[in-house]
Amino acid sequence: MEVPKPQVTGEIYDQILLDGIYLAYGWCLITATNGKQIIDWQWCQRENAPAYQAIMNRLPAPMVVVTDGGAGIKKALRNAWPNTRVQRCLFHVKTNTITDLTRKPKTVAGKALLALTNQLLTIKTPQEAANWIRLLHQWHQLYQDLINEKTYSTGPNTKTRWWWTHERLRRAYKRLERLSRTEHLFTYLEPEFANKNIDHTTNQLEGGINAPIRRLLNTHRGLSEPHMKKAIQWLLNQKSIDPANPIKYLTNQHKHLDQEKLAQPMPHPTNPPQYDNAIDYNPKHQDESLHIRKGWTGH
Repeated sequence: MEVPKPQVTGEIYDQILLDGIYLAYGWCLITATNGKQIIDWQWCQRENAPAYQAIMNRLPAPMVVVTDGGAGIKKALRNAWPNTRVQRCLFHVKTNTITDLTRKPKTVAGKALLALTNQLLTIKTPQEAANWIRLLHQWHQLYQDLINEKTYSTGPNTKTRWWWTHERLRRAYKRLERLSRTEHLFTYLEPEFANKNIDHTTNQLEGGINAPIRRLLNTHRGLSEPHMKKAIQWLLNQKSIDPANPIKYLTNQHKHLDQEKLAQPMPHPTNPPQYDNAIDYNPKHQDESLHIRKGWTGH
């Protein structure tokens, strides 16, 4: 029996937050919220463009989509919501930078870039955002020669002729520069969204949805694949914009199934019943009586 999904009302939301979580049995679950409640979800094998586009196609394009930049979402946005503005999750941007630089970079350039990244979650005004972008440009002017350094191979059998000497530092900067250039860092501060309360992280999804899913599965360990999916879907339903009453819904569904069964005509036999060997039809007993065999079958 299917778990009811939220009804698509056609409402155009100010924002939609999208995020994926990987689960047992090779499943990935993508959820969409309006910043407060779940409006849809999509099961898939992994985060990719078709999976994201499937959920986007069912919903009207919002003004802003808040995302952690999962695989394939850029292509899905281009196909399904081409005019929707993007706000990248600043917490994930910070986490990605820490992954590249570690929490204790050894170089001065790395320490400066990490300090600048740590300021992202503290920015509250357009003026502070503009100042942050200016500091990022200044960092590049100061350290561009460093991140452009190359190391050349000296071995005769090496396929790779050269590589960036400070590859992780360069990658961390390039990510910040690209997000700044595409205006995906501070969408929530733009004047047209001043009174829309646009989120700048997907923490509402992580803490309000993904964390309860993990707690549910941890509490009910060993669920089979169908039971795991049903349990998660009922949890999502109860956090949706129009949650169903489980008892009332299931009762109505059972009544509907019972009515369908009663409405179906009884099948009429097309062949006569098969003879069995319970009656002894030996001609010598044809005295207008029936003789029931006794003992072991076949003896």
